[in-house]
Amino acid sequence: MGPNTTSYADNALPGAGTFYYRLAATNSGNGSTTSFSAAQTSAAALPAPIMVNGGFETGNFTGWTTGTGSTVSSTSPLAGNHSALQTPSAAQQLSQSFTPLTVAATTSFIFTASDPGGAGDRSMNVTFRDSASTAGGNQINLRLVDLDADGDGDVQVFNGAWQTVLTDAVTFGSITTFSLTITPNGADYDFTWNSKAGKTYDLVSSTDLSTSPTTWVLWDGRTGITGTPPGNTITNIPGGGPRRFFAVIEKE
Repeated sequence: MGPNTTSYADNALPGAGTFYYRLAATNSGNGSTTSFSAAQTSAAALPAPIMVNGGFETGNFTGWTTGTGSTVSSTSPLAGNHSALQTPSAAQQLSQSFTPLTVAATTSFIFTASDPGGAGDRSMNVTFRDSASTAGGNQINLRLVDLDADGDGDVQVFNGAWQTVLTDAVTFGSITTFSLTITPNGADYDFTWNSKAGKTYDLVSSTDLSTSPTTWVLWDGRTGITGTPPGNTITNIPGGGPRRFFAVIEKE
């Protein structure tokens, strides 16, 4: 440090650690003894997003693979300054590969969609597939679709055929966020999902994904859970035992 310096910024520290400093002064003739140690603890570094340009804030599709006709628009964005704009077409798709967080971490995917049209049969499909699988292999398929053309979107999962797990869960024609968060809780897991006032929810489970969730059994008596917007949480879902699938079913 230079003469008469009274402060120092160390910008090269790794995150989450305690670091110790000692000072000594010198002049043209002599040097002082070192001071007592001073400790400083740095905060943990924030994890980097696992998706690149998830909100399209670069103004383009950096990090994404796109189909034909997809554009990024700054007109009436859903959040931030930009949104992806899709017109009705089977070729309109966006995809991205990413490395998931460790099993002990919380991973959340939040999808925000707006449809300026009225009621009708429209859908948005979301697919998660591991890198070793081809289409139809080891993957999870979700979609939002207006089955009864009432302007409200229904959430479906695919297990040989599309099965409805949430009815009228979102409203087309307005900005809607649908999210599911699975959080490790020791050896167990907590489930959090969007809920609606006036609705109740059942947690059902099966070890066989080829059957309809409507035939799955209740998990641990979790039935008639009252919707408490903006979301509900079920805690302490055991993480051990055989592989098991869960669904949250919305009821009137």
